[in-house]
Amino acid sequence: MDGTWDSAYPVYDPKNSGGQAGDFHVFPDGRLLLAGNYWLRDSIRGFVGWQYGLVWLNTDGSLDTTRIHRSIGGPFGAMEHIREMPDGKFMCSGGSGQFEGVPVEGLFRVHADGSLDTTFQVPHIDGWAESRGFLPQPDGKVLAFGRWHFAGSADTACLVRFLPNGHLDTTFNNNLHFEANFPGTWSRSPIVMHVEPIGDGMLVITGKFERINGEVHGSIAMIDTAGNLLPGYFEGNGCGGFYGDPLNTWHQTILGIEPAQDGGYFIYGAYHGYDDGTTNDPGQRLLSKLYGLNVGISEHEASMAMPLAMAPNPAHGAVQLSVGAAAAAQAMLTIHDASGRQVLQEPWPAGAHTHTLQAGALAPGTYMVRVASGAAATAYTGRLVVLP
Repeated sequence: MDGTWDSAYPVYDPKNSGGQAGDFHVFPDGRLLLAGNYWLRDSIRGFVGWQYGLVWLNTDGSLDTTRIHRSIGGPFGAMEHIREMPDGKFMCSGGSGQFEGVPVEGLFRVHADGSLDTTFQVPHIDGWAESRGFLPQPDGKVLAFGRWHFAGSADTACLVRFLPNGHLDTTFNNNLHFEANFPGTWSRSPIVMHVEPIGDGMLVITGKFERINGEVHGSIAMIDTAGNLLPGYFEGNGCGGFYGDPLNTWHQTILGIEPAQDGGYFIYGAYHGYDDGTTNDPGQRLLSKLYGLNVGISEHEASMAMPLAMAPNPAHGAVQLSVGAAAAAQAMLTIHDASGRQVLQEPWPAGAHTHTLQAGALAPGTYMVRVASGAAATAYTGRLVVLP
């Protein structure tokens, strides 16, 4: 909890020789599913060699010998990203073009046990492909972001939505045209690197791009859930660029955006300067704080926000919330989900320092929790993770 290395994890296990890490998924009980390209030495069960793209670990970090570890056909290439779907399956990207000996595209889906889901087939990817992640939808669809060239398409796609069978969802705008005319050959391939749900029916997209459909958007923009650009958001020049690294490469990228506890947002990436259309601040570097986006979460002065103690966290049952001072008579406990939607509001006991929240009544996910009254000088905020 203090950031020092936990020397007890993982335990030494000669059956797992490491390899190239790509992504990971943490199960509620603490087990891990690793994606990448790993070298295993489990000769008893026949998992030997440097070719395993999906590997299961026990809670202590040792190789899980009850699971079937899945191969990607060789030492070249690695699984890049995995994301659990609502039904327990996993969206996957990367690899070497083969999964368990079967040819696959760079985007595919596996069952909960890691076996290939052959009912999901994306269009053929022609040439270069780079996936950056997925955003599962409640109806089984999935947003995918990165950059791919699908066979027969005139343009590189950076943001698409797939139906549950892998076909492109024609109700979504899969044809947003991204441009990255930055200096240098290696800097002219646009890519979407992050998608963050904001409020009701909006998505912030970040990455490396200069324009979308001809409009200036410096690596950040707002779209609706149908994939259409929304006016009135991020209409300045966005982030600025710089030459860096030994190859003197041009960098101008916002890797992602995350909500802050006070209703604002943090952006982070490789950039110098940020222009929001009103203020051009050349001193911004790598990590910046943006004001709230007026999507249902009130903004609060950062200096007035105090941490809200929550234990246990993550949780799936009762959680004790603690504030530093006795709450006022009109104090309210308010909870918003990751999209900014208010899911709970109830009075905080007047004069109390602590209050018990039944987290089991909330769906699994991440929530922003706030305790304050309209007249209170201090608000207490924190992030709660509810387990299945």
